[in-house]
Amino acid sequence: MGSFHTFDCVAAAREAVASGDIAPLRKIFLASAAVPGIFPPQEIQDNLYIDGIVTGNMFYGFYGGSSRHLETFGSLWKVRYPDSPIPKIRYWVIINGYLKAPVYTMQPHWISLAQRGLEIVTRSFTEITLRNLFLLAEVNQLRGEGESEVRWVAVPPTWQKPNSDPFNMEMMRSLSDLGRSMGENPNSWISESP
Repeated sequence: MGSFHTFDCVAAAREAVASGDIAPLRKIFLASAAVPGIFPPQEIQDNLYIDGIVTGNMFYGFYGGSSRHLETFGSLWKVRYPDSPIPKIRYWVIINGYLKAPVYTMQPHWISLAQRGLEIVTRSFTEITLRNLFLLAEVNQLRGEGESEVRWVAVPPTWQKPNSDPFNMEMMRSLSDLGRSMGENPNSWISESP
């Protein structure tokens, strides 16, 4: 259908535990990572699903929730709990890669150009979505719908891949080590819009 779809992973996990069948839950996770042309789509209840950040990389307001007045978390809270202050909403975004596409010298071949185009599209979409999250937080606060705190982190542009193979164990370990060291450092989190 070419539209955004949200799966209830908690319900799927509970069903997997109850039935002992983890295949449906596994398909949901594989569908979420199914970058077109790289990983196969997943068939779930007679529908094919792909994603890999094609339809949405962050789940909030504009993509899956609502940013319309009277439909946001803060406005719904005020209706349900009029005598209680709206809790602060905290968004912690981990971008599993560079925010901006690194500069490369490209050969004029359609496959390499298509791959590069997909990389630029997905990274640009991630950056725009992150900017929209900051705007949503500001708009909600200005409308009196609560305060939001946004923090994000991405692979720094100074990190260099140990090799060109995208799924090489050496690269995965290097990224894992980088993520651990950044996670241990509170100064790694950025609190301003990109």
